[in-house]
Amino acid sequence: MSRQFRIAIIIDALLIIGLLSIGLVFWHVVCDETVKTCFKRDSLGSMLGFLLLSTLRPLFFSPLGQVAYTAGDSFGLWLGTFLTALGAALSALLLYFPGHLIGKKIVRPWLSSNLPSTWRLIRTQDYKLIFALRWIPIIPFDFISLLFGVADFHARRVFLFTFLGCIPEVYFFASIGEGTSSSIVYNGLTTLSIAACVTLVPLLLYEYIMRKKGSGLWIGVKKVYYELLYEARANNDIKRTAIYSSDKIPVVLLYGFFSSRKTLAVMENLLTREGFDVMSFNLGGSLGVFFTRGINETAEFIDRKI
Repeated sequence: MSRQFRIAIIIDALLIIGLLSIGLVFWHVVCDETVKTCFKRDSLGSMLGFLLLSTLRPLFFSPLGQVAYTAGDSFGLWLGTFLTALGAALSALLLYFPGHLIGKKIVRPWLSSNLPSTWRLIRTQDYKLIFALRWIPIIPFDFISLLFGVADFHARRVFLFTFLGCIPEVYFFASIGEGTSSSIVYNGLTTLSIAACVTLVPLLLYEYIMRKKGSGLWIGVKKVYYELLYEARANNDIKRTAIYSSDKIPVVLLYGFFSSRKTLAVMENLLTREGFDVMSFNLGGSLGVFFTRGINETAEFIDRKI
């Protein structure tokens, strides 16, 4: 792993820790510095108040697990799980609709015309993607909800499959918040067992049937992968030049970390029209296009090219 990539990971981790701290401070302020006694179990007003805060959770950078922990302590395991999952589904819509407006005139027309397989997958298999992404806790919950709107996922499916898909994570943290004597390992195994029986197994069976018919999620994902790979490489082809003039000023264009050569295409064309000899390279990396290599290795590569 290159030094630049490690630095980027460290910066991301520090940002996440900072945002989590903001969320923790918010909940302590709301709950008068006593998170574990924030809401009353038998109060309808407390339930509605918790549901409202759970819906607005993304605005205060609070992770879903933190909210579920509070719900488990305040309302018990099952009611806390239900309220948190419902709040998570509502908060997903809270971010979905701004994303929907963002992507309406730009993203969706481009997807439908340039990436037809990707567009077809989104329109037909979006509920499976929603469910699968909610099952992976490390996927940024709120950012993905925004992208669901940008990509024009169906709003009703975002709500329903967010509710179902986040149940395992919510149940696990709610069981810890409830304060049972069971170990974390036991709670984790129980969570996986319940989630598998209630949500995962039916969906896998349905996916198996659809795959037999030739329209399963896995088949669609493979088509999307090859389509994106072709799109990335086709749009980053190098204009190969073997002859350079000594009368022209040479210019070497290099792009930054996780960018591609296409980011400098406009500048390359402009400099060429202005009479410069432009040298541009595909530096390689992820998918053979997005630059993720180390500086020393890249410097040797550029040196050989020149």
